[in-house]
Formats: sequence, structure tokens, C-alpha cells
Amino acid sequence: MTIQQIVEGAPSPLNETAKTWATWREAYADVQFPRGREVPGENQAFIVNTVVCTFRFFEVRGLSETMRIVIDGTPYDIRAIRPGLDRRDATIVECTTDQRR
Repeated sequence: MTIQQIVEGAPSPLNETAKTWATWREAYADVQFPRGREVPGENQAFIVNTVVCTFRFFEVRGLSETMRIVIDGTPYDIRAIRPGLDRRDATIVECTTDQRR
């Protein structure tokens, strides 16, 4: 899977800096898809999928909630980063993605 961070790109002709996602690191994780829910919206519904990724700590040292994780082409926003309770060398990352229906 790919972990991405926001970087500033080249300035536009109007001298505005464009922000884009760039690969921060490729890492292996144990991925679990524990839940999903449907959130009704105005004239449409949103499907919110949550995944929990367990990484080896040293692979994601420096990870922050401003980054995102891409799994099989789907970007997931990082919502929480916490240490593994049963494994001292693990980092648990909870991520969500929103899809319109």
C-alpha cells in the first residue's frame, strides 16, 4: 500500500501554488475492513468505509493525520494513529473513505 502526503507543486501562471499528493512511503500492513455505514445526505447518500491498518512501527515513523493511505487505488483519510496494545512494535492506523451513491 502507498502512504501519501501533500506537497506543493510548481506555481501556476497566476503564481498560485498547487498542492498535490505525492508518495511518502510504500509499506506493508495487515488490513482489516471492520465496518461501513451509509450516511443520508441531500438528494444522495454517502457510504463511509472504515479500515484498520496495522503497520510495523519503524515503517511508519513520522506518519501524521495530514497524510492518506491508498489501498488498491482507493484513498483513505487517516483519522487516528495509535500504538499497538498487544504488540509493542506495531502502529495501528484507522482510516475512512467517503463514496457518493
